[in-house]
Amino acid sequence: MIAVLAIGPAQALAAGDGAAESTGESAYLRLPPFAATLFDGDKPVGILSAIILLEVAGDHQREAVLENMPKLEDAFVRALHQLADAEGRLQGEYGPIEIKQAFQLVANHVLGEGVVEEVLIEGISRSRNK
Repeated sequence: MIAVLAIGPAQALAAGDGAAESTGESAYLRLPPFAATLFDGDKPVGILSAIILLEVAGDHQREAVLENMPKLEDAFVRALHQLADAEGRLQGEYGPIEIKQAFQLVANHVLGEGVVEEVLIEGISRSRNK
């Protein structure tokens, strides 16, 4: 079974991973997809993946994000794995709001408050083994 939740098309984005386009004062950075294994106890039962964009204010903040991208991507992967692990323990699913909030907290922790104005969820998918 595959469940996919896609949140509206992102306007004003350049194609390709890590691409950014400035629209007025904000810039949007597309990050590579993030994935984590879902477990039931010790048994892998599926994959949770998320595709996100970061909204940053202006070129100065964009540069701060790009300079810290390895740390940020590492932190996002760890956060998604924590959510996937919690899903296995709780036998429930986290939705886009919880994932967005977790990723925003990560961005604020890694980069400081206000560098990333908003984490935008472009898509979330879960695939479960049969």
